[in-house]
Amino acid sequence: MYTTGCLEKNLAMSLNFSSLLSTVEKLISYYPIYGSQGIGDAQQYIAQLLEDFGWNDIVIDQFCANDIRHDIGYVPVEKFGGIYTNYTDIDKTNVIATLDSGKPGKTLILNGHIDVDIIDTKSANKPYIKHGKLYGRGATDMI
Repeated sequence: MYTTGCLEKNLAMSLNFSSLLSTVEKLISYYPIYGSQGIGDAQQYIAQLLEDFGWNDIVIDQFCANDIRHDIGYVPVEKFGGIYTNYTDIDKTNVIATLDSGKPGKTLILNGHIDVDIIDTKSANKPYIKHGKLYGRGATDMI
């Protein structure tokens, strides 16, 4: 007989639609454009959510381009210009956490980004629901 484990219970709680919608609305409202305070605020919020849902070993890892410049596959994006001109001067942040089901088996890794592109209108960071769909900058991104 199969019993529901820790992982399944946490996923069930996190998939409550109204809670999920509220979470995504909050993340969109941070308007996490590249290099902004919104990214840090959104990641702090994500780290808190993970802790609230029982995830383990939550780490907020900060690094800069010079820390990874010599890694294989590094792309010097500052050469693209525009908002990336000062890429090496902007701290980057990753939220890393684990959720152990307590059972042996395969591992699932979720790896994504939360920054959104800069757009002309400020209204895009104000999420809204229309006909059961969520609209707002980043609504279909990883956030």
